[in-house]
Amino acid sequence: MLYRVETGLHAGLDDTQGRKTAQHLLKALNLSTGSVRQIKVFTAEGLSEAQVRRLLDEGIWHDPILQAASLEPLPAGQPEPDWYVEVGFRPGVTDNEGRTARDTLALVPAGERGTSGLIVGASKRTLIPFNTVHLPERFTIKADEIQGIRAFGTRTELQSVQDVVNKRLAKARRQLDATHEFQRMGALNGQVLDAAGVKSLSTMPNREGLLSMLAGSLNGIVGGLAVALQGIVDKQDETAA
Repeated sequence: MLYRVETGLHAGLDDTQGRKTAQHLLKALNLSTGSVRQIKVFTAEGLSEAQVRRLLDEGIWHDPILQAASLEPLPAGQPEPDWYVEVGFRPGVTDNEGRTARDTLALVPAGERGTSGLIVGASKRTLIPFNTVHLPERFTIKADEIQGIRAFGTRTELQSVQDVVNKRLAKARRQLDATHEFQRMGALNGQVLDAAGVKSLSTMPNREGLLSMLAGSLNGIVGGLAVALQGIVDKQDETAA
């Protein structure tokens, strides 16, 4: 069974995170809020209700001095909030705080001295495959390229092996930088190209065309945000009326 545990600050304590959220809303969206209260929600599966309540009583989920925790929704406080917004991680994103709580919730059973204890295994991780383009480069430095060759800019010193290696590495790095920039330009048109796709550059729009595409995308995003904000304003006007 899945249990939902809510934790939040005791009444009368300053909610620093909520205050920062309100300041961010004012700065980013010019939305003035009276106050913002933050409540953390933990979801636990694989435990009985008695075990969950025991963990609540022992303060495993929270700091009992500063916070309250409950299986039931915490009191909303005064004044009553106008909106409830729940924010969670996207699928595949690691919840580090939840993983730490899961590892902490492992109860160690008692046993006789000298016997085998609880086996502590590694934490489970959620991996997401992310395929990237492989850009291999290699070079060979022969003895004839080093032996008996004067170092550049000198009359008597001979060039060293490390100088030749550094110059060759710098050349390879410049080629990779140029390839990455080439792929970025292709990505603006929805294509990630390598050296084999160089002919496709002729079908890409010019600089003015790329700027027009970017402006169109931004207008769509801004328009959607404006509609959402107008809906909030209209809802507040209806409530006031």
